[in-house]
Amino acid sequence: MFATAGALLLGTAVLLAPTPTAKTITPGWNERTQLTDGSGSIRVTIDRIVLTKRTWRVTAGVANRSRHTLRITSGSHRAAALCYTEQPYAYNVGPSLVWQERVPGTNPCWVRQDHYTQTFARGATRVEPTYPRALRPGQSWHGFFSGPLVGVPRAQLVRIGLGVVTTATGRDFLLSTTHQFVARR
Repeated sequence: MFATAGALLLGTAVLLAPTPTAKTITPGWNERTQLTDGSGSIRVTIDRIVLTKRTWRVTAGVANRSRHTLRITSGSHRAAALCYTEQPYAYNVGPSLVWQERVPGTNPCWVRQDHYTQTFARGATRVEPTYPRALRPGQSWHGFFSGPLVGVPRAQLVRIGLGVVTTATGRDFLLSTTHQFVARR
């Protein structure tokens, strides 16, 4: 009986142990985004980032420190046609890894440029617990999200995207970390 329990414990320990090829970053980021209407702020914490050869995982928290309920749009988001792009484009606003790249081509906003910068993202395929659609005043969410690293540049600075937040006045903004990291595996 003891041998069976010991084998069971050993098997559990092996399953919970991090993979030898995983890179763990414990940044301890604690960022505050002040709302422009003066009603308060949003607090974002990033506790851990784990990168393997094929996947990423972020442990994070988001807290509403304002006097109003904030709506959060996550997943695929269709951006309006902006000055530097002739057509609207879609990208994943969060939870995700977000980066910018120089894109070759003529930029309609600036006559004498041969490139422009575009935002890209790799969205999470798993989020636990369920990511909120809204946070009431004082409410927070803490959990993890993860996804594939396919398409994320290895030598590029990457931010953590947490969705589009809509304030009580109807203003939308992309909530992402100001801190960045390089997604080296």
